[in-house]
Amino acid sequence: MSMLEDTRNAGVRLLVIGFTLLLAGWIIPTAGIVGFVFMFAGVVVAGAAQLVLAVLQRRWFWPFYILSGFLVMPQWLFTWMRLRQEEPNLVLGTVTLVVPLVLIGWWMLGEFIGRLLYGADPVKQRRSWREQLQEVRSIVAQGENAGLPRRLPDAPRPPPSLRLDAALTLDQLFTLLRRHGSKTPELRRLPTEAEIADMEAALGVHFTPDYRRYLREVSHLVLGDYVLATITDAQAPTHLPRLIEAARHRGLPEPLLPFCEANGDYFCFNARGEIEYWSAVSATNERWPRFADWMRQTWLRDALEEAA
Repeated sequence: MSMLEDTRNAGVRLLVIGFTLLLAGWIIPTAGIVGFVFMFAGVVVAGAAQLVLAVLQRRWFWPFYILSGFLVMPQWLFTWMRLRQEEPNLVLGTVTLVVPLVLIGWWMLGEFIGRLLYGADPVKQRRSWREQLQEVRSIVAQGENAGLPRRLPDAPRPPPSLRLDAALTLDQLFTLLRRHGSKTPELRRLPTEAEIADMEAALGVHFTPDYRRYLREVSHLVLGDYVLATITDAQAPTHLPRLIEAARHRGLPEPLLPFCEANGDYFCFNARGEIEYWSAVSATNERWPRFADWMRQTWLRDALEEAA
């Protein structure tokens, strides 16, 4: 998603440059025209990138809000071009003073409504790798008080060296997930013990203790590019039976139970409760002993390093 974020930021820069040229239009009329074009292009680029980001993050308010704005903006453009021939100075003042305020107000209103619906933007919640490393160390320090050994070094290291310590317990991993993850409306609510038992009975399996705790305590959160299966909403694309059906269609063998899709491949439980990575295009022997190991070594590690 970083390319989309860069595109959105580039659109904002075009908007700022266009506004600056509009101000210069009071002295050089041609600059005002160029500035308006830059502003319009910036709004289109930033809005389109935000639209795609919202779809990928399943924040369905933003597509409706942005598309409705795009329907109104051409009307502004046609009105401006018509009035420009009648009263250029009046139009220049209107564009310079009113349009930027309208655009800023429109975007701020969308941000406000988005926060009410979904909470803070996960992209804006990202902090530097040093801050994340400090949080990891504070959690490890809590483990030290419980008698766990310290594994992280004293000196800070660059992002590629950031690793989640093997001493972190499942509770501590859940704490990291709560701090960095975000809720989405698609994931609805946490399942009850009865719903987890019903899903096990329907699938004819027994979830591992780590995975049961994940479902019960933090399965309503998402982090990074991985979106794990859910069991509370049968209509969601992440519903576990749907995920299993799609995986079987791609050729996933029967003994494996998928719980997370990764670009057409799957992370799965095998018959021994271990986690295997299965790919439809190439053989792989990647394996993790427990769900907690997979969380630490793959999911949370990749998400935190990407955010850094």
